[in-house]
Amino acid sequence: MAAFLEADGEGAGAGESVGEDSDLDEPLYRSLGQMGESRAKEVGAKLERKLEVLAAANPAVAEICRSARNKALLLATARSHQRQEEEQMAWDEDTPVYDIGEWLAAPLSETAAPAERLLLDPLAADAAALSSGTVAEVIRGAHGPPPSVVARGDGAPSVLEQRGALSGEQCAVLAAELDGAVTWSKSKEARRDLKLIIAETELRGLVGDLSVDGLLLIGHRQLARLGTPAARLQFKLRRREALAGTEHDRIPFHRDHSLVVVNVALNDDFDGAKLIFAEGERLSVPIRGRGDATVHDCTVVHAVSRLASGVRYNLYAVFEPVTSAAAA
Repeated sequence: MAAFLEADGEGAGAGESVGEDSDLDEPLYRSLGQMGESRAKEVGAKLERKLEVLAAANPAVAEICRSARNKALLLATARSHQRQEEEQMAWDEDTPVYDIGEWLAAPLSETAAPAERLLLDPLAADAAALSSGTVAEVIRGAHGPPPSVVARGDGAPSVLEQRGALSGEQCAVLAAELDGAVTWSKSKEARRDLKLIIAETELRGLVGDLSVDGLLLIGHRQLARLGTPAARLQFKLRRREALAGTEHDRIPFHRDHSLVVVNVALNDDFDGAKLIFAEGERLSVPIRGRGDATVHDCTVVHAVSRLASGVRYNLYAVFEPVTSAAAA
């Protein structure tokens, strides 16, 4: 960042040499969380003023400046969230870290647990029929950070749904981005399961500000209910294709390391891959059409049944702990 600021600092205006202050060096971003909170806020505010000057002088980099500013301000609150983060990372280090779930092969056995048999049914048709005792076992056995780590701010539902978060045309644009990435990818795994990080500015260019702001709004509402307003945002696109040898892959029941996930279905013309939530004493399978979104937090146990045929496309807005090292 320091090199960037120096390169573009000549347009900063009189008396505002953006690159001259050692406080604005790249290590600042790593050190803010180690400072006392008042000092961190002071340096963060100073950085914000410098970036505003640069953005005014060169509008082309305004969004980059906003991104850097937001990163600094989030890190400035890291110290106050350090204890929560340490607790969240205290669960078994050998357990896989889930941010948006991983497709894994199911153990094939005639004595498989009811939950595993459910996930091998593409439609998860018996989800509502599972007993409360079985659902309790599912919740107890789920991977991921324990739900006690994050206390909910209220008694509101931990899973929300929003119809038509994106239009069919917007969904098609994003699916095409994924198909193009598969075409050009050199990875043999790209067709099976491709995940792409997409910058917020790029996403806004593809689907428009209004739609992105709508996704952020519902995500932040859910985040506020956790009583944890500070988070690091990342957008991800995902493409999962049913291929030979993946017939028994499913995303097992788990809790996300990410604080909140907004999950938008970009298509519905595939067989299987049903999103399943464990809430209270029951399992639910929301009906998700093209462009519909679900929002859940890290206390919610959920899974995805196997994809029997077709290609499944999704967009995710992932709100991670500020100092998270969650797997991509």
